[in-house]
Amino acid sequence: MPQAFRPFSWRHTDAILPACDIYDWRSPVAGLFYDYNVGSARYIAPEGEIEGDIELKRQYRIKQGVMDYMIESSININDEVLQKELSQTSDEKMKNIVATIQKEQNEIIRNESSYELLIQGVAGSGKTSVALHRIAFLLYRHKGLLTPDNMLILSPNKVFSDYISNVLPELGEEQIAEIGFDAIAASELASVCTFQTFDEQVSELAVSPEPDLIERIRFKANMAFVTEMDRFVNEVEENYFCPTDLYIADVHLTKQQIANAYEAGQ
Repeated sequence: MPQAFRPFSWRHTDAILPACDIYDWRSPVAGLFYDYNVGSARYIAPEGEIEGDIELKRQYRIKQGVMDYMIESSININDEVLQKELSQTSDEKMKNIVATIQKEQNEIIRNESSYELLIQGVAGSGKTSVALHRIAFLLYRHKGLLTPDNMLILSPNKVFSDYISNVLPELGEEQIAEIGFDAIAASELASVCTFQTFDEQVSELAVSPEPDLIERIRFKANMAFVTEMDRFVNEVEENYFCPTDLYIADVHLTKQQIANAYEAGQ
């Protein structure tokens, strides 16, 4: 995905910006780098639409003060592994396939017309990277209105939390509060029932791997358990609430009136 800062040359119809100028990757003009190949391009600035030509696009990686590799191409490659691989090949077909994928990711990151976005893809397709870059983009785009304090990342586990911990600072933003699903579950269940945390369950399995415990965990980890839970919820909804006629002083509520009120509140 795009790095925090990337220099590029942009020739406007009325002026030339030197290649040494550096722009934040989230700025409107930087969208040219991700949305266009070499050639004519345009972007929306505060004063209106700006047209011009992109004459050169280069990507490079510097590691410990030494140039590791450089790509000079009409397209943009956002994945470091692909960057290094494609720097050693002249296969334009492969580069064009990759460019299509990267452009679609950038469109998701910079989308300003959708209030809710569902990013779907196979493992390793870049979903997490796209989501974190989108957070950084929105914080930049709505600076003063949106702050890291307004955001919360729901994390599936500690491994994921560690994985994303340094991404936003590298993109130029502050760290954002994060909470795991296990912490949410613990908070909600604390006053309802006793339960085991994941760490407690693993510790128990390590000390005393009882067959019954292992079988319970195995059952709760498959779709059959989810199906049973859905069936139980439906049964509760239909059968657990049985209204009867209610008399309070001179007030009489029929069981049908109570049932109607209950159904209206669902």
